[in-house]
Amino acid sequence: MAEWFDKEYELSSLEMKRPGLTELLTKRASKEDILFHWGMIGAVASAAIIELIYLIPQLSAAGEALLWAHGIVGALLILGGLSYLIKYWRNEYFVLATDRIFLVDTAFLAAIAASGSIISLKVLGVLPPTAFGLEGIIHVTLTYTWLIISLFFNGAAKHALATIVWRIYGKEKVTANPLIFTSACGRCGKCIEVCPLYEAYGKEDEAPALKLRMYLKKLTAENVNVEEKKKIAEEVYVCTLCGLCVGVCPYTFNFVEVYKKILAQTNMLYVQAQISKRSS
Repeated sequence: MAEWFDKEYELSSLEMKRPGLTELLTKRASKEDILFHWGMIGAVASAAIIELIYLIPQLSAAGEALLWAHGIVGALLILGGLSYLIKYWRNEYFVLATDRIFLVDTAFLAAIAASGSIISLKVLGVLPPTAFGLEGIIHVTLTYTWLIISLFFNGAAKHALATIVWRIYGKEKVTANPLIFTSACGRCGKCIEVCPLYEAYGKEDEAPALKLRMYLKKLTAENVNVEEKKKIAEEVYVCTLCGLCVGVCPYTFNFVEVYKKILAQTNMLYVQAQISKRSS
């Protein structure tokens, strides 16, 4: 088996600067990313315009064309979603980087796609129409329910919003903000794949995306004692600071700088606690 230093890795960028949204969705995206994200953007945009049509009768002439457009981008979204499921089944690093909300997102999007497909089949006359447009009500209800859950529980919708915030306010500010950092992360698993510590120990605690998420969550919690913070500092010291995770990250998240900030913060808190303990 080849060692981590013998492997060849595809770097996202050699420049330490934030990519634009278009670059993220094209040059730095995999095939399933392109299908899913552009399908999602098209579906959300066309759905928003369709909602406006119901509020502004003057736009009703464009309604049928928009419904067709919504169905087409919805098909792209379904293809992208299926590609993600295949990736989840075949890529262990992707599985590690994601969490349970991925499965929740998948379940909701599958139900939304199924109801949307039924609507399309009825529009085409393949299936008979349902009284009171029940399938449309189900489709819209599922969509809004998913958006709320995904936003509040760090799902795909919050990831999209956090990515936009990350692009607007800059990489440096985002890496200093744990909430934006953990939400904007694409959870692709590339950082885990290249990490020499994960390669050596094979422990989830050494997977960069998971490790930083865990550390930042602990450090922002109110009930973390000084000894726990000292332990975090000791674990961060193990990192080789090789920067491979930064090089392969599509977002060019500066993991190394975040590690350094965590290290400085935990060391300072521990020293302050020791001084306070001795003076008392």
